[in-house]
Amino acid sequence: MLINSDLVGRVQIPVSELMKTPNKMIRREDSLRGFEDANDMPGRIMWSIGYFQKAALEKEYERAPTVEEAKAAPQPSKTPTEMEMLPHDNAPNPAKKDLPPPPPHVEKTKPNPKWPSGILSVILHQVSYPFL
Repeated sequence: MLINSDLVGRVQIPVSELMKTPNKMIRREDSLRGFEDANDMPGRIMWSIGYFQKAALEKEYERAPTVEEAKAAPQPSKTPTEMEMLPHDNAPNPAKKDLPPPPPHVEKTKPNPKWPSGILSVILHQVSYPFL
């Protein structure tokens, strides 16, 4: 009698093969293998697998700082560009508006929900195992 934690076989494919067709799922049907590469196991597996490239974080999904984070955060220091004074200036050049916006904070930005997250996405459709 098999239970859900019993090993009925495994499938192995090189990641380089997946990387040849990035950002799309591939349907496969493979024979099951045992622990050793030479061991064939009875049964086949029909499955989908895909390699998805790393998606860039988007500023719109960055959460605002909590009250504690805002209190603990040090005041940003002025960059050399902001401190620059030109001969006709009355005050330091507020050049921060000329700088590109900072990238989204990795720890505060959730991934875009329209993209799968993770490196591999695996969906098992059916496992056929001939019972003796």
